[in-house]
Amino acid sequence: VQTMQSGMRLLGAGLLVAGVLVYLVLMAQFRSFVDPLIIMLAVPLGLGGVLVVLYLTNTYVNIQSLMGTLMMIGVVVNNSILLVEFANQRRAAGQSPHDAALAAAQIRLRPILMTSLTLVASMLPLSFQLAPGNEAMIPLARALLGGMVVSTVLTLVLVPCVYAMVHRRSAVMANGTP
Repeated sequence: VQTMQSGMRLLGAGLLVAGVLVYLVLMAQFRSFVDPLIIMLAVPLGLGGVLVVLYLTNTYVNIQSLMGTLMMIGVVVNNSILLVEFANQRRAAGQSPHDAALAAAQIRLRPILMTSLTLVASMLPLSFQLAPGNEAMIPLARALLGGMVVSTVLTLVLVPCVYAMVHRRSAVMANGTP
């Protein structure tokens, strides 16, 4: 039990360190403090989905569910990167932040849905006790499923909205008009 508790603490600390490192890498990649925060907005959305599904299915938070959460974070961040990067390209081409965010959500909808639905379809059979021996994979699959479904839907709505609001304010401040 002590070994399991120690492993849970280390994995929890690993989640925090991974979040900080992902933010730092994104900050270097986007050369911005704000865009990585917009991208990382998808992570709490996914964590909410993980917790809701684990609660509804009466599944405990354990090492397997935390590993599923780590996997979910990687895919969710990737989906957000697709949106923000495409919106940045559209803004560089002269579009307003609102139009750029809307275009990013429309054009990147298909790749994001394909990635998320593929992951959900592959994890769905693992989330049920269908055969002896897959008990260890059930928390991982359920955590991944809950996080992906919730974060995919909310990311496609919230990330473009927040992007448009944040960059509209920065454009207004840069132009000096209220």
